[in-house]
Amino acid sequence: ILELLSRELELSARDWVWLDKTRGFVRPDQLALSTSCPFSLEPWRFKVDQYQHLTDCLELLTKYGLKKQVDETEALLVLEEMRSNCSQYGGNRGQGDCNLNLAIAILNWVIRNEDQTISDELRDRVLVPVDREDNRLELAPPSELMYCDANWLAKGQDAELDHYRLVHTMISSRTAYKLGVPSVSSRLAPSEDLEFEQLGPHESLTLRLKNILKDYKDDAGIFKELIQNADDAGATKVCFLVDWRRHKADSLLSPGMKHCQGPALWSYNDSVFRDEDFKNIAKLAAATKQTKLDKIGRFGLGFTSVYHVTDVPSFVSRRFVVIFDPHTTHLGNHIRNPSKPGVKIDYIETPVAKRFPDQFRPYGGVFGCNLEDHSEFQGTLFRFPFRSAEQARTSEIKKEPYDERRVRSSIAAFKLTCSKILLFLNNVTSVELFELPSEAKNVTQMKRLLSVQSETATLPSANAHADVLLQCCEEVRQESLLSAVNSRDSAAVSRISFSALQDANMQLFEEAWLSCARASDSEAFEYACSEDAKELGLVPFAGVAVKLGCRSKIWNSPDELSGLPSAVDGETFCFLPLSERTGLPFHINGFFSVNSNRRGIWWFGTEETSVTGSKDRDAVWNQKIIDDPLVKSCIGLLRRCAAILNRSDPNAASEYYKLWPSLRCPVGVSWKRVAEQFYSAMAKCKETLVCTGRTPLEWTSIDDSVMLQKTVVRRHRAARKVMVEYCDTYVEFPDHVVEGLRSADDSLVDKISVDEVRFVEKFFAPNITSLQTAVRDEITHALLKRSTNDERLASCIRNMYLIPCSPNGLRFCKPSDSIDPRCPEARLYLSEEGKFPADAYCKPDLLSAMVKLGMRSSGSFNWNDVVERAGTVEELEMTNHDLAVRRITALIDLMHSLTERTGSLPDDETKIKLGKLRFLPIADRPKSYPLPVWHGRTIGKVTLACPKDVYDYSCKNTVGSRALILDSKLQLSYVVADLLGVKVRPDLALLLEHLDIA
Repeated sequence: ILELLSRELELSARDWVWLDKTRGFVRPDQLALSTSCPFSLEPWRFKVDQYQHLTDCLELLTKYGLKKQVDETEALLVLEEMRSNCSQYGGNRGQGDCNLNLAIAILNWVIRNEDQTISDELRDRVLVPVDREDNRLELAPPSELMYCDANWLAKGQDAELDHYRLVHTMISSRTAYKLGVPSVSSRLAPSEDLEFEQLGPHESLTLRLKNILKDYKDDAGIFKELIQNADDAGATKVCFLVDWRRHKADSLLSPGMKHCQGPALWSYNDSVFRDEDFKNIAKLAAATKQTKLDKIGRFGLGFTSVYHVTDVPSFVSRRFVVIFDPHTTHLGNHIRNPSKPGVKIDYIETPVAKRFPDQFRPYGGVFGCNLEDHSEFQGTLFRFPFRSAEQARTSEIKKEPYDERRVRSSIAAFKLTCSKILLFLNNVTSVELFELPSEAKNVTQMKRLLSVQSETATLPSANAHADVLLQCCEEVRQESLLSAVNSRDSAAVSRISFSALQDANMQLFEEAWLSCARASDSEAFEYACSEDAKELGLVPFAGVAVKLGCRSKIWNSPDELSGLPSAVDGETFCFLPLSERTGLPFHINGFFSVNSNRRGIWWFGTEETSVTGSKDRDAVWNQKIIDDPLVKSCIGLLRRCAAILNRSDPNAASEYYKLWPSLRCPVGVSWKRVAEQFYSAMAKCKETLVCTGRTPLEWTSIDDSVMLQKTVVRRHRAARKVMVEYCDTYVEFPDHVVEGLRSADDSLVDKISVDEVRFVEKFFAPNITSLQTAVRDEITHALLKRSTNDERLASCIRNMYLIPCSPNGLRFCKPSDSIDPRCPEARLYLSEEGKFPADAYCKPDLLSAMVKLGMRSSGSFNWNDVVERAGTVEELEMTNHDLAVRRITALIDLMHSLTERTGSLPDDETKIKLGKLRFLPIADRPKSYPLPVWHGRTIGKVTLACPKDVYDYSCKNTVGSRALILDSKLQLSYVVADLLGVKVRPDLALLLEHLDIA
């Protein structure tokens, strides 16, 4: 019967179950075996066990809708029944107030867990009592309602609110918020939720930010990161403002925002946010720019550095205001979902600046921003309210307030680096920092603290840096080289103007920089095209820069640019300085794989966190960047420096070689690789990048270079003058360059090096006649002295015409052809004969050295010398009797020496030669000579005779009238007289003739 009735009467939906006289009939689905609700839901739900007569019908009742338990879903179903009843019966089933109280109780029970939000399924079923003037009960979904979160936001203030009604006054703001009822302020400032996306280990947002900040030092980092982001966005201008003003805190988005109305840091750039940028800025540890190959900040961590300064960053761009609140305590009710602690408001569609004037008044006029003029802001303006002491006490990100001392410290740190900050950037050419005092009435009273401006001009016949970079990015995308070799290099000169406030005055400084860059076309490019590298957004591009000492007036004509490049204390750049010194003489820049805090690049063995997740891959990439485009950029830098050097500057060469890195200077083993690879490349380079020692400068290649060994330079200071004058390719490499080249190719250094012997043979001796006397003598003296202990050198110079001879030193002789002026045999020669060293060479130590080299000295003369010298006497006697007598005496002394001390006797041929030479003087008639006839010479006339025709002076009285008598001044030993053929005994026939005369 019941089954038939059920089909006909729909028993499940009808009141047919009797409870008692008071409650009457109810539907089966209003009954439940139990309930988790702590209060009674009657008259809407009933427990079966309270009605004993129903316990025997449980099976039947279950079949037609009996509930096992009343839970939150069932309780919310009661609210739907209440709303239906209100519509049907005018808001009263006889118990209006009871139903209101029950509805409020149900809602409070549903949201009872403080730490949990209700599920979306329950939220969709929520109905909330509406505030009505007639006090009748009405229920509506949260989307049609709002609650007043501030007294000043009363209904009727804005026509926008006419579409919504307030929740019942008995519903608390906390309950309304948890139920999903929007606040009046959120209705007035509708926003899009922004979710922070985390990659990596999951943790609370504030803890994640706190951990990220551990890697970022609290100094100038925030300035650099914001400049980097602006450069990536294509901005050309960046401005910062330290704003010490405090603003009213009445009409705010939420009471919690009162902490953000004090001093703040502003950051402006002239680019605008794209749609994707709004998403990317909220990503933590996400490689948001990895596929954007031409972007600097590839790892999505930089913006989080602003949380050193603030807990609530915000910005304006285009038509949107964006506010982040990681704690979800400042924006209050505007954070509908704690997992999405950011709001994005369209300030043109919704006039929030008028509805919340105190909240948005700080933006007014800052770098041209005006949120009330209903036009898009053509730029991006960030505001970072400094973390107050009150905020710091509860902050889960950082416990230190960002007070004035820390602000001043950051500004000072920024000043130290900002002169270099524009050096390698692609787009930003202007950075300024302003300060606005606390008493300022408007932003026009701000004063400039510093300004950095850059102008960059591509050098003639060179490519622009940006063009080469963009082309390289495209090549990596297409995995194919698109250009010729000569379009892979770029070169530019930049003038950076830096002004800073010092002692109430702006001080202006200017610097000129020469930068060269290179896009890889070999190993680094191949690696960049691999799948692993492409995922990371790695670009095989690198460059270097050095400072130029050039005149400003040349700037307008870069093709006439000249100057003196100067080495710098090199730092590492990944387009922005990484605060890592290298010890190299130039700044280096490249798409390095950097540490997570952007304070250095990745090397094997680095202990810090790898941003790419693969430590070895990071280190391999950085090595390839160094070995390929960076080293080639260094060579390109030398090429450009060679073109602009002032060739007449005597310091040009020394300054030029300071640009060549030293193996000993780099900081750490890692940066030494740059120097090593540089010299490996230079050892193979055929370009004329080596400057000679001449002034004006000339250029040659390393392979054609000639340099003096260090020992030669040390021993012969004047050797340089010889090489400069007579060697077109002579170079003067500093020690660190020689060391670097030797480490790369030892044989190359040996090939181009000139040792002492080669120097003498090839450069000194062949040009000795044209050298300055001082240069010649200095080197020759040193050579003579060194030859005494260096047999190789002695063999070299022994037969070289190195010795300037008397009388004027214009003639040169070999040491073996010269004669020691100290020896007795020196009387055999005249100074005019060029046998004696010049006066400057007659010092005892020099003469001793020359004797060892073969100079004629005592004991080195022989009978051939006697014959040769004897043959000159007759001619000499005709011009100078005294010198002739001196030579004759020396000859007799030599012959005595040869016969008596050495026992040397001439051979027969020599005797015959000597016997025929007229070199012996004939005696004058002695005063005591008794006979009238004297056969020899007369007084005043010199007569020479051959030895065979002369009698010894002892025979004067026996044959003097019939034969020539030897001069009495010559005392011949018996042996000498005999070998000369001088007669010591009279011939009998002559004796008889002499007697006849007598």
